[in-house]
Amino acid sequence: MAGGARKAEQAGELRRLLERLAADQARAAEGDRDRDEVAWSELYGVLYRLSRSVPGDEDEGEDAVQAVCVKLHKPGMLAKVLNARSPGPYLMSALRNTAVDMLRRKQREVSLSGAWEQTMTVPAAAVQTASEREVSDVDHEILRPSLNELSHEKRELFSARYFEKRSLEAIATDRGISKQAVSARLHRIKRRLQLSVRPRVNVTTTKLSSGKKVRVERLRAVWAAWNTEGHPWHALAKSAGISHTTISRILRQGRAKTVRTTTLKKLANALRVPAEWLIGERADLPHVPEWDYSDSTRQGPSRWEKPTARDVQWSWLLQSVENAIMRDLQERYGADARNAYDAWGHRVMDVIAHLCDLNLWRRATLFTDYGKGKDDLLVLRWLEHLLAPWLEGKASLKAEFVGEVFKALLAEDVGFEFLPEDEQAEARDAALSALKQYEQGYYDSLGPEPE
Repeated sequence: MAGGARKAEQAGELRRLLERLAADQARAAEGDRDRDEVAWSELYGVLYRLSRSVPGDEDEGEDAVQAVCVKLHKPGMLAKVLNARSPGPYLMSALRNTAVDMLRRKQREVSLSGAWEQTMTVPAAAVQTASEREVSDVDHEILRPSLNELSHEKRELFSARYFEKRSLEAIATDRGISKQAVSARLHRIKRRLQLSVRPRVNVTTTKLSSGKKVRVERLRAVWAAWNTEGHPWHALAKSAGISHTTISRILRQGRAKTVRTTTLKKLANALRVPAEWLIGERADLPHVPEWDYSDSTRQGPSRWEKPTARDVQWSWLLQSVENAIMRDLQERYGADARNAYDAWGHRVMDVIAHLCDLNLWRRATLFTDYGKGKDDLLVLRWLEHLLAPWLEGKASLKAEFVGEVFKALLAEDVGFEFLPEDEQAEARDAALSALKQYEQGYYDSLGPEPE
C-alpha cells in the first residue's frame, strides 16, 4: 500500500475511534454506566505510540500521555480533537506541548540564583538528577532577609518543599490543590527570591572592568547564527562601529584576546548579546533555555554556547521588554517599582513572550492545523519593530489592547487547553489583570484632568 493511502487509512481509523469515544461519552451523559473500555484502551495505545516522538524520556512521555488522556475524558476537549481537520496532528501537538510544559517546569527549577547555586539545588536540576537535599544553614542565612519579605503562606509553602523536603504530592494534598498548582506557586516564589538576591544584568548599564578577553568561540558562534551563508567580518566591524583590524586581531590571537571596554560594548550591542556572555563571565543567554526540550542527551554545544539567530533575537527582545517594563514602573512607582514588578509586572513580559509564537498567529488568523513554526525570527523582528518606540522610551504600551490580542492567541494554544481549568483561569486572569494595572499606571502618571 502506498504511503499516502496508508496515512489516509490511519487517519480514518483514528477518526472512527474518536467517534466511538464521543458516542461513549454521550451514553455516559445519559446515565449509561457500561463504558467502552476497549475504545479508551485503544486511544491510550495511539497516544503511547505518538509519544515516542515527544521531548523527554519514556517515563516523561508516559506522563504526557496520562495527562492528555485525563483531559480527553472531558466531552468538550474530545469534541475539539474530533472537529479538527486532522485529529492526528492535533493530538501530536497536544502531546508535544504537554511534554514540553512538563519539562519546562522542571527546567525552571534548576536553581534559585547564581549567588548560591553551588550550595542549594532545587528539584530536577537540569532534569538530570532525581534527588534533592535539604537547604543548609548557610543557604538559610543567605535567604533569611528575602524570606522575611514573603507572606506567611508563601514562607510556609517554600519551607515545606525545601527546608522540610516534603513531596509536591504531600503538599498538594494538605492544601487541597493540584500538584501542578503547587509547582507553579513555588516557581513564582523562587523567581521573587532570585530577583531579590541577584542583581539583574543589563547590557547597557553593567560596569565592566577594563581589558576583558573575548571568548572567540562565542563570537564566532553568534556571528554565524546571524549569517547562515557565511560571515563576512567586515560587516560586523561596520555594524559595531569598530575597525576591521580590531576584529581580525581578536580572531587571530587564539581563544581569547583582550579588548577595551568600549569595544566590547560595541561588539555586544551589534551582536545583540550581553557583554558578560561574550567574555564568558555569564554562562547563560537571558531567557533562553540551555538545551532544547527534545534534547534528552544534553551533549555537545548547548544553546548558550552555540545559539541560533532565533535564540539571540528572542533573548535581546525579552531583555528590551523587561528593561522597558522596569523603566515605566520606576517612573510610576519609584521605590515600589521592584515590588510592583515582583507582584504583577513580570506577567506583562510573559504576555509579550506569548506573542512571539508564529504558530499561534497563523492559527488565530487562518483555518489551519497546528504545525512547527520555523519562521519565529520573522515574528520576533516584526514585534521589535512594532514595539520600538515603547522599548526606546518614546511611547507607552496600550496594554489592554495587547491583552485582547493575547486572549485571541491563547485560545489557539493547544498546550494551554490541556492544563487543568483552574490553572488556565489563574494564568489568563493574572496576565490580563497585570496588563490593566500597567495601563492604569500610565493614566495615573498623567495626573488629574484639567477642570
